[in-house]
Amino acid sequence: KNKKKTHRGRKDGKEETGARPGAGAARPRVDPGLLARARGIASPMERALVEEAAGWIGTPYLYGGKTKEGADCSGLVMEVYRQVCGVKLPRSSAAQSMWCQPVAPEKMQAGDLVFFSADSMQVSHVGMFIGDGQMIHASSSRGVMVSPLNNPYWLSRFYSIGRVASAETAWLSRNKASDPAPVAHEKAPEQTVAHNQARPADAPDLSLLDMAISEKADSIFGSQSSH
Repeated sequence: KNKKKTHRGRKDGKEETGARPGAGAARPRVDPGLLARARGIASPMERALVEEAAGWIGTPYLYGGKTKEGADCSGLVMEVYRQVCGVKLPRSSAAQSMWCQPVAPEKMQAGDLVFFSADSMQVSHVGMFIGDGQMIHASSSRGVMVSPLNNPYWLSRFYSIGRVASAETAWLSRNKASDPAPVAHEKAPEQTVAHNQARPADAPDLSLLDMAISEKADSIFGSQSSH
C-alpha cells in the first residue's frame, strides 16, 4: 500500500521538500510598476536584473524548481543571474550565502542577495534586493512576489547581505557591444560583515531592523557569557 505523503508549505522561510504549485496557482506576469522602477536604475546590469526578476512575478513555488513553471527561492535568483549575466550560482541558499561577497549596508545595491535564517545559524531563504527597501523572492505559500524588508517576519530572520562578485565582469563581457559604457560600481569592502549586524539600505523603517538586530545580539552574546 503506497500512500503519497503531502507536505504543507512551511511558514519559516525554509526551502521545503514536497511543495507543489496548486491547480489554481498564479502564472508569471510582468509587473508594470516594477518595470517602471527598473527603468530608473542607473546601472544597466542592475536594471537588467530587476527587469528579469519582474518577469517571474506570479511563478508558483516548487521545491527544486528553477523555471517559470515553478521555482524555489535559490532557484529563482540562480536563474535570474544565469539569464542576465551568464553566471552560475550555487544551488542552495546556504551555499549562495557562503559563495557571495559580503556587503556593508551602505553599499547595498539592486541585485544584491538578502539571506534569512529561522534559527540564526543556517541560511534557509534568499531574496534579491530591488531597491526601495524591497526584495523579490519565491515565497513557499505565495510563489514569486515582492516583499518589504522591514516586515517583522523578515526582520526577525534577517541574516546577511551578499553580492555576486563575478556578475559585473561577466555582464560587461556579455554586453560589451550593446552597452559600451555601463555604470561602474565601487567594489564592496573586503572585510566580512557579521551576520545579523548588517541592515538593508533604503528600508522604510530602519529602527525596527536595528531593534531586531540589537535584541538578537544581546540574546546570542548573553547566552555565551553564561557558559
